[in-house]
Amino acid sequence: MPYQQYNFKPQTFDAQKKRPDLRLLYISHSSYDKTWPSVLHSHPFTELFYVLNGTGTFQTETQTFCIAADDLILINPHVMHTEFSNGDAALEYVVLGFEGIAFETDGHAPITCLCKNVKTIRPACLFYTRSLIQELHDRKENYVEMSQNLLENLLYLIRREIRVTPEAVSVGKTSQECRMIEQYINAHYAETITLDTLKCLNIPQQILHCPRLHQIQRNLAHQLSDYQTH
Repeated sequence: MPYQQYNFKPQTFDAQKKRPDLRLLYISHSSYDKTWPSVLHSHPFTELFYVLNGTGTFQTETQTFCIAADDLILINPHVMHTEFSNGDAALEYVVLGFEGIAFETDGHAPITCLCKNVKTIRPACLFYTRSLIQELHDRKENYVEMSQNLLENLLYLIRREIRVTPEAVSVGKTSQECRMIEQYINAHYAETITLDTLKCLNIPQQILHCPRLHQIQRNLAHQLSDYQTH
């Protein structure tokens, strides 16, 4: 019977290298719905956007580009962005949000938003994203540790494929409040949302008056106005 053995050499592993303080926040699986308004927005954390099927357009404040199946988009913290689906070929995609790291090129050049096609590693991307969704859905014993390890393995794979470097970034104290506001706006986008509404969430006053939140509100109002007139 054929036999193969591959030995692991511990001396090749840098035990002194500190693992990043990486924390998974969420993973979502979406199919683009025409009733969902595409609004420029940002997050105080990093997002990974992976297109499963369909075609569309991805937009930031400084660039607009086409996206299709197997495109992977990395969006660093505080980068305004949104996506649009193209007609009949509706976008289907997975989005992961995580904090603790941002990305730059291997040459240490800064990145705001980077799009690369990763068709060659599609089976692995599907395995990791589907496994993450399953773990967070089932919440079985040790699902937190399993999810963290799955995320780390996915990011190692992406780094190997598209040559980017994860860099540790400090997590702002306002991240939790910003996520709460964003989740509320996403769930109630069709309603009238004011600062008084958000005060009911017990959000500190300094967060409610930050310029970035006001920009989100203006973009949301403009997008809803356009949607209601069509």
